[in-house]
Amino acid sequence: MSTLPKVYILGDSISIHYGPFLQQHLRGVMDYARKEGEDEALLNLDHPAGANGGDSARVLAFLQAKSCAGGIDADVLLVNCGLHDIRTDPTTGAKQITPSATLKICARLSKPSRR
Repeated sequence: MSTLPKVYILGDSISIHYGPFLQQHLRGVMDYARKEGEDEALLNLDHPAGANGGDSARVLAFLQAKSCAGGIDADVLLVNCGLHDIRTDPTTGAKQITPSATLKICARLSKPSRR
């Protein structure tokens, strides 16, 4: 079992692309883990599935499910889902979710479990 701290990546399609570079950069410094399902996600990056966490609503649902199941075994949670959130309702002009709401919920749910 590694004694290095662990980072867990939860994000949209961009995180799938930078993930291998981050993992290589962190080698020997931090262990790397991410939401599973990269092959499924790469089938169509416009439709979030698998490792593609999509927008904040999907990311928050994933975090809530993980929280109920005991949390995410990581010291650092890197969340990357803001691009999907700038989607604007053409009728009302409302954003899908406010950044401050996302941060508050993620902070509450992202307490790492202790090894």
